[in-house]
Amino acid sequence: MIGYRNIDGDVWVFKGGRMKVATAFNVKNLYGVWVINIVVLLVLVGVMISVPAVQSAEARGMIYIRSDGSVDPSTAPIQRNGNTYTLTDDFNGSIVVEGDNIVIDGAGHVLQGPGGESIGVNLTNVNNVTVKNLEIRNFFDGIRIRRTFLESGVEYRYKIVNNTILECERGVFVFNALNVTITGNTIINCDKGIRLWCTSNLYGTQNIISENNITWTHLTGGIVTYGILMGAATYNYIFLNNISKTWIAIEMSTSYYNYIFNNSIFENKKGIIIDSSTSNKIYSNNFIDNEIQAEASENYWNSWDNGYPLGGNYWSDYEGVDERIGPYQNESGIDGIGDTPYIINEDNIDHYPLMKPIQSIYARPPTFVITDLNVSSNIVEIDQTVTISVNVTNTGDREGSCTINLKINNVTVDSKNVTLMGKESKIVAFSWTAKEPGIYVVEIAGLKAEIKVKKPAMFVFTDLKIDVAKTEVGRKIVVTVNVTNIGESKGSYIIELRVNGTVVDFEDVTLPAGGSKIVTLEWNVTEPGTYSIKVTGFEEPSTVHIPPPTEETVQNAEQEHNQLPTSLTWIIIGTTLTTITVTLTIYIKRKHCTYKTTQ
Repeated sequence: MIGYRNIDGDVWVFKGGRMKVATAFNVKNLYGVWVINIVVLLVLVGVMISVPAVQSAEARGMIYIRSDGSVDPSTAPIQRNGNTYTLTDDFNGSIVVEGDNIVIDGAGHVLQGPGGESIGVNLTNVNNVTVKNLEIRNFFDGIRIRRTFLESGVEYRYKIVNNTILECERGVFVFNALNVTITGNTIINCDKGIRLWCTSNLYGTQNIISENNITWTHLTGGIVTYGILMGAATYNYIFLNNISKTWIAIEMSTSYYNYIFNNSIFENKKGIIIDSSTSNKIYSNNFIDNEIQAEASENYWNSWDNGYPLGGNYWSDYEGVDERIGPYQNESGIDGIGDTPYIINEDNIDHYPLMKPIQSIYARPPTFVITDLNVSSNIVEIDQTVTISVNVTNTGDREGSCTINLKINNVTVDSKNVTLMGKESKIVAFSWTAKEPGIYVVEIAGLKAEIKVKKPAMFVFTDLKIDVAKTEVGRKIVVTVNVTNIGESKGSYIIELRVNGTVVDFEDVTLPAGGSKIVTLEWNVTEPGTYSIKVTGFEEPSTVHIPPPTEETVQNAEQEHNQLPTSLTWIIIGTTLTTITVTLTIYIKRKHCTYKTTQ
């Protein structure tokens, strides 16, 4: 019973499906109901106030890998090793990744969900994330890769590898993301095994869905289920997948330039549906025992074979024979290709249907693996050129091209386009010249290295000394200064001695990083006076006063000038005595010889 009072003061009640004016008795009872309702409301408010408004991540069943690399809560069963986060136990709840360049390794553990609108692993607006070896159960999205925006020049990269995903609405959901690789996963009992939406190739990248096993444990009745569902998706490569027991194994709508090959599609309600899509290539697939093998919109052309002699697809309901060979199947012989086409509609025809299921693997799409980042030198001088290289390998079988971007401190500074044949490798090299000192992070396709550009030579000058003990005219003044290179590079500097602004002596000093040297400069005093002496590296000049010579100084100078040095005197005396001795000896010998002759 619900009541209210109108503007006339009457109390109306809603009872038994109609409104009526309350009697005095009913009004009394109605007031009692209001009182009870107010009391109950107050109790509920009190309960709400007593409950904490914000629960912890752990209480909500959430693990956050924050943008700074930390794990919240810290007690979560995750062990971190660099950028790899490995589960150490099963967990009831979700994982939300908020940072780039992350690897989540489930190590075989289970991520158990509560159903509803929950997400097992949420990769929203992050980049370069790998999720592997994880069992994910009972979420709306087992793994969600979603971007609300794409930036030109950014290399997006995601890998979903070797996971088991069960009982989810969507096993892997990809929205507006590029360069996603989904490979080696087992997806069971998910309404949409893999869902691609708005994955248009705008920046030269591609998505790869390969070697996945997508199935239901039974063919569903009332629920429409999909193995792979694509909408507004271009340039996706779908190969080597097994898809069985779904309602529709593969469906694409408004999707173009997709490659679907080497898949086994069997025991589904419908094998493949192509709706309002064109220019897709479907070949070398096994379509076995599907109730409807293929459907395609009319007036939308798609290619269903890979030409002759590679052929098209194997269709288990094909009724043709193989008695002819050649591109036109008009020559006698057997080539494993049916003599008549398999017709879906007039715009979708397999011209070369295969007579037997595919056993071997034909050409895989070009897939590029970039390894072995090498820097010619990790420590360089300013203006020194560095060679930066990587090894690029096309692991696919078909020729393809890719763009290799060189980033310095997260800014793309150079790009090269590389075309490789299948299985071909090539070294791609860049040249970069350092212009400023500092630490630079070099990055190519997620591979990183550091280059240190050294500070240039930088000289400091200390301990200036001027010898003023002997400042008489004609004597030298000796200046010494300590020169140190505090930079990180070898360098040279000219140290000058200036007297009254004129360079009177200099020395070109070369020092290694951290090197030091005492430089000596000299000046011959020729005239008395007051002189301003300035040495390189010192802003303030020094003043030296050279007084004129006194009379005593002049006499001493003359005496010194006239007086032979003691050592020279003894040399003269010794030379003279020697000469006299030699002369006397010769004279005596001659006299003696003359005497003998006269005898």
